[in-house]
Amino acid sequence: MKKLGVPNRIASFVLPLGTTINMDGTALYQAVAAMFIAQVYGFDLNLTQQLTIVFTAALAAIGTAPAPVSD
Repeated sequence: MKKLGVPNRIASFVLPLGTTINMDGTALYQAVAAMFIAQVYGFDLNLTQQLTIVFTAALAAIGTAPAPVSD
């Protein structure tokens, strides 16, 4: 981060936070894939079950450790 002029204390906070937030896109992909697989196998998911899948995937993404910042 020295080449960009960003102080190390700011980069050490922002980069892991951004990585964690970006994982929500992966969580949404996993939720959509799970619902697609349920449709392929003929399972009818009600709204509560669909929201549970999305919520669980989002919590898993938030709980995953972000990539460490290297100097």
